[in-house]
Amino acid sequence: MITIFTKHYGKIKVLAKGVRKIYSRRGPNIEFFNRVEVSLYNGKFIDMVMEVKTIDAYANLKKCLSNISKAWEICELVDLLTREKQEHREVFDLMTVYLNKLNFSQNEVMIDKFKYALLHALGFISEFYKTSEEIDSFIESLAERRLRTKKIYG
Repeated sequence: MITIFTKHYGKIKVLAKGVRKIYSRRGPNIEFFNRVEVSLYNGKFIDMVMEVKTIDAYANLKKCLSNISKAWEICELVDLLTREKQEHREVFDLMTVYLNKLNFSQNEVMIDKFKYALLHALGFISEFYKTSEEIDSFIESLAERRLRTKKIYG
């Protein structure tokens, strides 16, 4: 079972049979932070992955531990704050922009700007919080749990 965030259907959970096998054609394409084109088979209870084509693997992002930490945080926030099968094109575009920034830039990408933009796109806030702790506290109150991603910023 994997969770993917799509442009047209939002967050969906799908079954990816056989992707862990060494000879799997789909396995290398289904990695964390990859932007892929997926063909799904509509099953009775859950959709299944049939074909996967990598659009962007974000190879540079995966070379820097602090950027990996930020990408995890971006994915956790999107997963936490969106509901399944609800289209969020603005969130998809926002996520793509910030993952591209992490991939092509070695300078500090402000994760707080992403958090604010995400909360604004989802309609949770219209005002600006001053500190990172205030934003995190607000997100945790929305999710009713603590954020799990470990922050490794260098």
